[in-house]
Amino acid sequence: MNIEKALVVVLLVLPLTAQRELPLLVRDSRSAVVTVVIVDDQGKPKHSGTGFFVGSEGYVVTNQHVLEAVVNAVVRTVDGKSYPVDAIVARDRFADLVLVRVKAAGAPVRSLPLAGSPPEVGERILVIGSPLGLEQTVTDGIVSSLRDLPGYGAVLQISAPISPGSSGSPVVNLRGEVVGVATFHYERGQNLNFAMPASRIVHLLAAVSHTPSEASAVAKPDSNTETDQYRNIRDLVLSEQYSKALPYLEELTRRRPEDPEAWYSLGHCKSKLGMLESALEAYKTVVALRPDDPEAHYNLGVAYGRLHRMTEEREAYLFAIELKNDYVEAYNNLGWTYHSAGEVSLAIEAWQKAVKLRPGYARAHFNLGVAYMDLGRTAEAIDEFHQALALRPDYAQASLALGQYYESVKRTTDAISAYKRVTELDPSNVRASFRLGLLYISVGDRIAALRQYQVLRSHDRALADELFQKVYKRSP
Repeated sequence: MNIEKALVVVLLVLPLTAQRELPLLVRDSRSAVVTVVIVDDQGKPKHSGTGFFVGSEGYVVTNQHVLEAVVNAVVRTVDGKSYPVDAIVARDRFADLVLVRVKAAGAPVRSLPLAGSPPEVGERILVIGSPLGLEQTVTDGIVSSLRDLPGYGAVLQISAPISPGSSGSPVVNLRGEVVGVATFHYERGQNLNFAMPASRIVHLLAAVSHTPSEASAVAKPDSNTETDQYRNIRDLVLSEQYSKALPYLEELTRRRPEDPEAWYSLGHCKSKLGMLESALEAYKTVVALRPDDPEAHYNLGVAYGRLHRMTEEREAYLFAIELKNDYVEAYNNLGWTYHSAGEVSLAIEAWQKAVKLRPGYARAHFNLGVAYMDLGRTAEAIDEFHQALALRPDYAQASLALGQYYESVKRTTDAISAYKRVTELDPSNVRASFRLGLLYISVGDRIAALRQYQVLRSHDRALADELFQKVYKRSP
């Protein structure tokens, strides 16, 4: 069976299977989701949010802002049972997350599993929460975008709506794994809903195991002013207003020099603003504060890479992998350090490891294709490019690589098709537009070549003029 037919079968079968299993998935997930009810001194409900059980100890995750200035709170499960919130055992101020202990000794509570890697853009997700007090409401959508922010992880932008009461809801994939925690939305935009990644929950659970004595009573939250400052910084960073966020972060790191999340965000903002040397210093501070955090070493490696300090970049990725031997992104970036140094065989080993750990990692498949092409292993390279496109049909670089290969072996029709796909996905890709124009000239389609000339005029006038001259066979 060829690849095209195999893909058609998968597309026809998977939705039917998912549809049959969806009610079971919802039922199982609901059993771990709770409504967090804030009550006054008389036990009367004031407001509510959502949370869910995680980990073997039966802790509950919710948003920190749900428990702001709270004296008493209870969690209510899907079967109507209520358990008092005993203490906050860990908090993540930047991600607006808290881990709480509830008095549910001996109760048959179920915890939701955490996804081991970020979801793919376009992946279908469910949100189970209590929007506007409507408990155990299920909404669905897709992952619209991933915003990779150092210190946060891959923050999810989702199309599933988030309303008051949804805060703290689990965002689950179709395997029933938590990929994020619904946290906030922008009212000025349609469907601009965000969820903090599941990796932040892992950090919370790790904090509990390392500092079990730091649990604090629910009646001792951060001040509203301080929480608002963290939230303001987070919103500025997520909305890419880095110059506005910078002074707040500089002041915060002076006031809280021991806060690694503050240094993470400071490094990220400075990097985005082109302040690469000072960004590197911020990431070094994170590593000093969290020497056993693989993400800290990974982001330090990225910072070294931006400064073209390849040896130190490589060392940082190797250290991250030593701390976390299934760190896929670190293996991927490590591969590029080897490839840039001409050590192609070592690059292939790193990318093969990444693919083994995450078979659906399109970027690593593409990188393998590049390396195989360097070694003249053409058949393997083309297979990897096809796999990358099967996983990510919008992968313009993979289509461009196929176009270049097809052009080199005189498969003109296939090359035109591949380059057209690139220009549809990325109209600003001048390389694809120029090559496509030349191929149209070679098959005698001057009108189509002139269309590419018009496209190029908006992006690269020199290339556009060169193509125009070739269309009419003029000399420069």
